Amino acid sequence: MLRAIAFCVDELGRVAPFEAAAWVRIYERYLDTWVLVRELPHVRDLDFLAGCLAVVGESVGSRVRSELERSGIGVWELPGEPEDLAEVVWKEEERLAA
Repeated sequence: MLRAIAFCVDELGRVAPFEAAAWVRIYERYLDTWVLVRELPHVRDLDFLAGCLAVVGESVGSRVRSELERSGIGVWELPGEPEDLAEVVWKEEERLAA
């Protein structure tokens, strides 16, 4: 199973709406820890998300959601901190894939 999750975040690093995010941060799971491996100012090119299991934003528009889901990337709308949400999203995606 893929071990990377993208988070749309604001300037303070909290999950933000996809369209308003300042950054997209990619976290990967190493053993039982989530590590920030890449970040980019908010991208409109969804190719940056290739290889991600899921994208998390406080909200995600329907057009973007459709594109991501067609690419096999899960979409989650959750508020909070990436480090607190990564394991929850990963476990739920793992359960859905089973």
